[in-house]
Amino acid sequence: MAEKRRKPNWTLLSLGVAFVMGSLLKWLVPVEGSTFLSEWVFSPVKTSFIFALKVTAVPVVFFSVVSCIAHFTDMRQLGKLGARTVGVFVATMLMGVVIGLALSSLLSVPNVLSGATVESPVLSSVSTDVVVSLLMPFVRSYMVIILFVAILCGICMALLGSRVAKILQVVVCCNRFFMRLITWVSYFLPLMVLCSICDVIVGMDMHMLSSMFSVISTFLIGLVVLVACWMAIMVLTTRQNPFPTCKAYVPTLFQTFALGSGNAALPLNMQTCMHDLHLSEATTSFVLPLGTTLNKNASSMLLPLYALFVAGVFQVTLPLPSIMILGVSTVLLCMAAPAVPAVSLVCLSVLLGQVGLPQEGLALIVGVEAVLGLFQAAFNMAGTIVAAYILDKRK
Repeated sequence: MAEKRRKPNWTLLSLGVAFVMGSLLKWLVPVEGSTFLSEWVFSPVKTSFIFALKVTAVPVVFFSVVSCIAHFTDMRQLGKLGARTVGVFVATMLMGVVIGLALSSLLSVPNVLSGATVESPVLSSVSTDVVVSLLMPFVRSYMVIILFVAILCGICMALLGSRVAKILQVVVCCNRFFMRLITWVSYFLPLMVLCSICDVIVGMDMHMLSSMFSVISTFLIGLVVLVACWMAIMVLTTRQNPFPTCKAYVPTLFQTFALGSGNAALPLNMQTCMHDLHLSEATTSFVLPLGTTLNKNASSMLLPLYALFVAGVFQVTLPLPSIMILGVSTVLLCMAAPAVPAVSLVCLSVLLGQVGLPQEGLALIVGVEAVLGLFQAAFNMAGTIVAAYILDKRK
């Protein structure tokens, strides 16, 4: 138990040190020096750690989902759990869209049309690849394929019952092995957090951040509102105090923030749900892999803000039907997009075209997405944890 308490403290300590160190490097060290550290120290450590997590995430997801479904003796019970899970995901994403649209009045549009942020080279790079980029969430969404195969294998094993008991034992052992492997990898998490945050701060474009301050501040306000709504739903649906659960999840939230990828953070979150939040293994193994692919509450709130910000910059007034299309399309795109960094840019390119906004608006978002993408990864996963908590306690 003492070890479990120390790990989150070390991670939070490294997060604080990273903000201080990154700020000092940004303002005091010459650009050449900070660039060298970013390319040869921070980025390699961060990339290696995320690669290790992604490599282990695939077998963790596969074996956990197969193990979970294979233990179902009633397929109707599995169908009910799946329907309830998807229903919670859609409801919470629609809530995110409504919050984003409601807070759009807080946006103040800076005069950036004449700046360097919308020059044609950036636009051409985005627009020429837009057709291919629209297909990438489906082509590279390997987690969807893994989930599909795992669900089929789990259903077949559940139907075969005792005839595949030995195979099920092997699957359960593999699941435990890879969860243990994730524990070993997580020992290096504080170092990765330090390098990841320093790398982000050193690479920040401060001019872009200042020009996009209204989007950033509105999004952060929206996250506060979103968390308050989550906690209210947790109270109404489970009749339990959500504060202990939220407090126990905070260290993992920071870890997911530093990773910046829902897929990479999935094993750590599964471990937290079972060991710290005391959710059942069956709910965790089913809801979290599915939610990482389908449930993106924070992204569903941010995309409308991005679109309406672009509309304000280019002085385009969106009628009510376009806003409704924007909301529905946001939910569908968020469910289709993989949980990888910068995927919001791909989704936004589709939204801008659907509501008649110029694709030049993508160039305004590129710089700030690197920062807000970290928040999206963390709170998208937090929304999935909330869904798992509700489904587990409402059994």
